[in-house]
Amino acid sequence: MTQSETLSDKLFGKVPRIPWCYAGWGFGWVFSEVMYIKPPVDFSAGHGPEAFLCYDASTIVVAILIALAAFFFPDGLLPLKRRRAWFIASAGAFCASVLLNFAVLVGIVTAAPFIWTAALFAGVGSATSYALWGELFGCLPPVRMVATYVAGVVLRYVLIWILSPLPSDRLLPCMLVVAVLTLVTLCMAYRELSPEDLPSSPIGRFSFPSKPMVVIALCAFAFAMLMSFVGNDLGVNGNPGVLAAAALVAFVISRKGEDFNFSSLWTLSLVFMLVALVPFGRISSDVLFVSGVFGSLAYTLYLMLTSVIFANLSFRYAVSAAWLFSIEIATRLIFAHAGSYVGDSLQGVIGGGPSMMAVVACSIPVVAFAVAMLIVFSLKGLDSDWGVVLTKPFSKDYELALEKSRLGIRCREVSRANGLTSREEEILLLLWRKKRPVDIAADMNLSVSTVRTHVKHIYAKLNVHSSKELLGLIEVDE
Repeated sequence: MTQSETLSDKLFGKVPRIPWCYAGWGFGWVFSEVMYIKPPVDFSAGHGPEAFLCYDASTIVVAILIALAAFFFPDGLLPLKRRRAWFIASAGAFCASVLLNFAVLVGIVTAAPFIWTAALFAGVGSATSYALWGELFGCLPPVRMVATYVAGVVLRYVLIWILSPLPSDRLLPCMLVVAVLTLVTLCMAYRELSPEDLPSSPIGRFSFPSKPMVVIALCAFAFAMLMSFVGNDLGVNGNPGVLAAAALVAFVISRKGEDFNFSSLWTLSLVFMLVALVPFGRISSDVLFVSGVFGSLAYTLYLMLTSVIFANLSFRYAVSAAWLFSIEIATRLIFAHAGSYVGDSLQGVIGGGPSMMAVVACSIPVVAFAVAMLIVFSLKGLDSDWGVVLTKPFSKDYELALEKSRLGIRCREVSRANGLTSREEEILLLLWRKKRPVDIAADMNLSVSTVRTHVKHIYAKLNVHSSKELLGLIEVDE
């Protein structure tokens, strides 16, 4: 082994290895940033803010429609992955939006009607792409999901800074490629999954995920309000805080590996939000940059962990990922705009000098973040069901449907009763899913010998001697 290989192994040896195409979910965020959030050129003939609002509004509406369709007509809709039309519609909507925006830019078409049409297409593309990628996320174990998220964050950050300085004649073909790659990489990512890991048909309807949605609403509101005070010159996805969050999580995983504690990142997120709010622009205008970076760092950690929570609900409890992620993006965008509105309104009242009103305004995002953190920690970790329970099974065998849905809880109860570690609990869940040690090792970035050692410990703690006895112990109907 060479010295460089040794150094690489020391730095990244415990970080799960993922196919490069998994990072492709970041292409959709590149599209959002370059075309609407912080466009490098005026695509909208002076109507940039209105076009951005129209884009987010159409994303919200389409996401809500997907969520409603997934809830009321799941058999005919889910999983989205099995219907190629979704991929074609999403990529086509992205491309249509790019072409219309550039047509407005060069004056080929009149501005107003085509600006709103382009924003509508962009919203369709973003909402459907997010739901499709959400289904993939729901197929991944938590640590691998985090590694996937980190890879996407790095991809989008790098591409945003590469594409933004380009002249419009070069930016057009690049954005068309980005639009297509959003879905092409998703198709490639699905091919990396084993057949048993692919999204399956829904087993029933679940209760509304109110607890995680409250967390998402509070955090989105807090971040948007903060950014309205400190400014958004660096954008949302191209902010250095985004890259800092990815580097931080990658570092923690590289050090902790299988002992990675997701809850600790919630604490860091709150700390960084507090740091971002301390200057509040009253010390010097120069600190606004620092506040924005720390705020973006906190928000990226929050986005990462809420995505892992939703993916784990699907992976562990068989909840529809497309349904969950569609509700998530709609909730996040609605409360982000509410936070921006409140922040802009208070900014106009406060003015430039320090005052009691400034202190009160500063405390609002802190309180919102703190309440969100209390909810997270009260639910005792990532593996909680977050109050999302099966309300109507579709299977004729109610007990079978219920058992499939509640497998994660069953594994957790058995694990707690018999002193299994969190890693052994996750392996127990994978063993029930007929995963071989070599497959478990690949999913969790462990050596096969380490997985076999964990399996031996599981068997010893549960006092079983075969996989049949193991399945019988957790009362799973094969």
